[in-house]
Amino acid sequence: MFDAQQFYSDYEIQFWTEGENVQLGWVNIQCPFCDDHSNHGGWNQQKGYYNCWKCGWHPTSELVKIKLNISKHEAVKIISKYESFAVQLKKEKRKGGAEKIILPYGAEALKSIHKEYLRKRNYNPEEIEKQWGILGTNHLGEYKFRIIIPIFINNKIVSWQSRDITGLANLRYIACRPEDEIIFHKYIVYGIDQIRNRRAIIVEGVPGVWRIGAGAVATFGTSFTDQQVLFISKHIDEAYILFDAEAQAQGKALELASRLSVLGVNAAVLEDALPDLSDPGDLSENRVRKIRKILNFD
Repeated sequence: MFDAQQFYSDYEIQFWTEGENVQLGWVNIQCPFCDDHSNHGGWNQQKGYYNCWKCGWHPTSELVKIKLNISKHEAVKIISKYESFAVQLKKEKRKGGAEKIILPYGAEALKSIHKEYLRKRNYNPEEIEKQWGILGTNHLGEYKFRIIIPIFINNKIVSWQSRDITGLANLRYIACRPEDEIIFHKYIVYGIDQIRNRRAIIVEGVPGVWRIGAGAVATFGTSFTDQQVLFISKHIDEAYILFDAEAQAQGKALELASRLSVLGVNAAVLEDALPDLSDPGDLSENRVRKIRKILNFD
């Protein structure tokens, strides 16, 4: 995570860790993006993002660029010197590494029960099955009555996730065990093979990807990992983050956008895309078309 306080110290940028307009856990400066004279520009030390109480969130790369009067490329290089999570990754025990993927017992083409589940949620089963390669299980086995969702990287299945269709299971989603994955699913994102021009809409869950279509990717929940941040930065140059409308999810969206911007990704949060909804998977077709048209994804 970007060490903003050390950066400010090294470049002799005046900052405050207490006092007027400074909350616990924040490092504040006079915001360079607006007419601020009272330390409204805050860096959240726990979640790792910059936000001005007057003019809102801004990418870390833009903050460094404007404060030092340098190019974005130069800003990204400087930011990398103050990043700590890349070093931490080298020390972490890696997950995944299986030689091949074994799908759950009974996984096969969708049956009527799976298709009915999808139709009730306003999905076209045939389109989802064809585009995303999903499968279904029957009444037998550990993963009975589930939709099986293969996770592809370079057209190869590296893991999978499953979704209960009965509404009776204790866990709606169950992922492949880490030791059985070729690549641990929380090191990557779902849908990466179907993005174009290194642009993507990032959502939390797989249903959101299905709803938005090619060009959307999912982090398998709002709690993304450092590995996912690095993975996204290596494959995506322009990211639009569309998380649930609730406050906690929006906070994670801002954090992800900031973390990506540190690594040179043009990242923005689509804060107003879900005014009356809690989940991107609930978007109407009309709303999806508008979002894709505005972002030029078609």
